[in-house]
Amino acid sequence: MKNLGFISLSLLFCLYFGNASAQQIRVNPTQLNLNEVSKPTNVEFQVINTSSSAMVIINIDSDCGCTKINYSKKPIAAGDSTAIKVTYSPRKGEEGLFYKTLKIHTSASSEPIKAIIRGSNK
Repeated sequence: MKNLGFISLSLLFCLYFGNASAQQIRVNPTQLNLNEVSKPTNVEFQVINTSSSAMVIINIDSDCGCTKINYSKKPIAAGDSTAIKVTYSPRKGEEGLFYKTLKIHTSASSEPIKAIIRGSNK
């Protein structure tokens, strides 16, 4: 019976602290709707460090070559934020809805944070 209690307590500990690192970083907004797009469009996301120590953005992956991403390589102090600037360029001949995912890899978490750009190519 003691082993069951220990296992339960260990599982709760892992679940709580396993999710803690994912909560130390926020993206605002998490999703941007560009509505109709016919030319390159600039958008900006804020990455907020809610942890108690500095972190850096290691890399940002995009699921297409239609996005150009600019961000600071400098450390983000605890409680501070930094901008991620993204230019979305619709490709000629591609009309209709789009949904692009940015995966933000940081030193504060082993899992990337996601930011979404969506809209419609005109």
